Amino acid sequence: MPTTISIPLSTLAPNQIVSVPSTSIVGFSGFQLLVNRNVGISSLDSLTTAESITMQVDESPDGVTWFFLESGVVHGGVEQFTDKGGVLHTVEQDEFASTFSLSSQFVRASVTNGSTQVSVSGSLTLS
Repeated sequence: MPTTISIPLSTLAPNQIVSVPSTSIVGFSGFQLLVNRNVGISSLDSLTTAESITMQVDESPDGVTWFFLESGVVHGGVEQFTDKGGVLHTVEQDEFASTFSLSSQFVRASVTNGSTQVSVSGSLTLS
């Protein structure tokens, strides 16, 4: 059964990091890291496309030694797309997912802000 760890709404100062603490991944094979784009007083949607945050996930065999697993850069500004039916949609969340190494026992995640204040919330889901 999936387990979700919440990233509470936070307004980050420039270069500030919000961390998801180390969590056991025994019984899980993968993750999804999700960030909401349109929350708080300084949402990602309200920033320019020159501003960004970095989402990162690390894994560990012992909870002490950490190895980079996956990261993604999310730019500010409203993200939109048009579906096959010609309907315009606004992206409300950015996410990425991956699987863990067989030797990993722990996972941690972080969201690192760029040079402008930004509000974020989201979740790390283990499955």
